[in-house]
Amino acid sequence: MIQQLELLGRTIERQLGVLSAIGRTLDLIEQKEYPPDTTPDKLLEYLQSLNRQLTRCRENFNDKDEWQKKLTSAKSPTVFYYRRRLPPQEEQKYQHTGQKEMKLFDTAMENLEKIFSAKKILSERLCIELRKMLKEVEGQLKENDKLVDKERKEKERQKKLIEEELLRAKRNAAW
Repeated sequence: MIQQLELLGRTIERQLGVLSAIGRTLDLIEQKEYPPDTTPDKLLEYLQSLNRQLTRCRENFNDKDEWQKKLTSAKSPTVFYYRRRLPPQEEQKYQHTGQKEMKLFDTAMENLEKIFSAKKILSERLCIELRKMLKEVEGQLKENDKLVDKERKEKERQKKLIEEELLRAKRNAAW
């Protein structure tokens, strides 16, 4: 039982680590602390990869109740018998949850709560960044009406990609 609980706890901690890394990356992008030679295409690639990671998180952690049931079923039942000594065959049947197991369970439940609150916030932040990029591209298109057709088509392609990514991010934020 404790091994299964540890495994679930590690899975949840790993996902929480991924979400915190996404948050740190979004912080850097919001503060524009990326290398000066970063092109809008490269920035869009970063945001697309962050969106894919958030989508994977949504697929893996879409049902909070299901994860809570998994954690609850992984821990031993809490049964306390203080009055009498049980025969060996019943003693095994009535295992009680140990202190280490309860700490693992509580930590996993707290981390699960953090995951479900963080993934929605991160999706919304990603939407904001994509909207900013979309406004920048639209502004560049308006400023440079006399661009060469090839450059204009490239900017419109970028705009279309950003809009598609924004739509995916909105779907992630909406769940």
